[in-house]
Amino acid sequence: MRAMKSTTFFLITLFFLVSSVSHAAEKKPAWLQPDVLKSAIAIDMTDQQKPKFQDAITVYLTDFQKSFKKILRGRDTTGMKRKVKRMDNSLKKKMDSSMAEFLSEEQMQKYGIYRDKLSNAMKL
Repeated sequence: MRAMKSTTFFLITLFFLVSSVSHAAEKKPAWLQPDVLKSAIAIDMTDQQKPKFQDAITVYLTDFQKSFKKILRGRDTTGMKRKVKRMDNSLKKKMDSSMAEFLSEEQMQKYGIYRDKLSNAMKL
């Protein structure tokens, strides 16, 4: 029961931390897609790891939004898809490094699944 409360609190907190990132109104944000949430829970983090995870995801989503806007403001519109993909890969590497500091090897494998599901939900 305690684990369920902790997981619920974690998911609610995750939602509020990253709710500042704008997304389409008619669709749930990428981090709230059922598959993404299930894969986050599957990482099976400790209570000490959850805030660090939340921070790393928040940094990724915020940096993604800022970088995406910067790309859109640029004058050169050629290769936009390539630029966004390169920017996203760079941000994911940064997030991977952050996660590797506190997740075990087994958890990192599960985190990789989470990261891929989040990326797919963002339609990149």
